[in-house]
Amino acid sequence: MNTTTQGAWQAATSLAGKTVVMTGVASGIGRATALQLASAGAAIVGGDVNQKDGEALAAEIRASGGRAEFLPLDLTNGASVDAFVAEAKTHNPDIVINVAGWDK
Repeated sequence: MNTTTQGAWQAATSLAGKTVVMTGVASGIGRATALQLASAGAAIVGGDVNQKDGEALAAEIRASGGRAEFLPLDLTNGASVDAFVAEAKTHNPDIVINVAGWDK
């Protein structure tokens, strides 16, 4: 790939200025994905039932210079899902990722 093509590819695939809305961000694959996307420049709006670890993730991203917000989300509660979706929409997401698992 020549330098011009490489620069165009990087610009087209950059996450700088993009907003990612994610579920399941408090642990495991969701947490790792959120950290990776944030390190690539994306703003993370994350939800999870585990509020303590979700807030910690958002704080970690912000402490490293990124942008992140945590929203409580319980996929077993319709009102919680509706509230999460309503708030997430206000962030004008470019990418939406569902990572949350449900084992009940």
